[in-house]
Amino acid sequence: MTPPAMLDNILAQPASHRAVLALHQGGGRASLRACAGKIRNAQGRVIVTGMGGSLFAAVPAVSHFERRATALRQRASTSR
Repeated sequence: MTPPAMLDNILAQPASHRAVLALHQGGGRASLRACAGKIRNAQGRVIVTGMGGSLFAAVPAVSHFERRATALRQRASTSR
């Protein structure tokens, strides 16, 4: 009996995470930093979307963006 595809996906996650980490620490680092810079310097809204697991992964990122934006707004209002 072959295991269900979902089980295969779950069992493949550690190797997938290692590959993504290696990419972000290696050849993909410049691209990742460029994307971070675009988000950091964005004027107006940053829209984060996802579906399924990618939506759940986006939730902490949005929370981080919101906390950072609040801190920046507070700092700007006190420096006037």
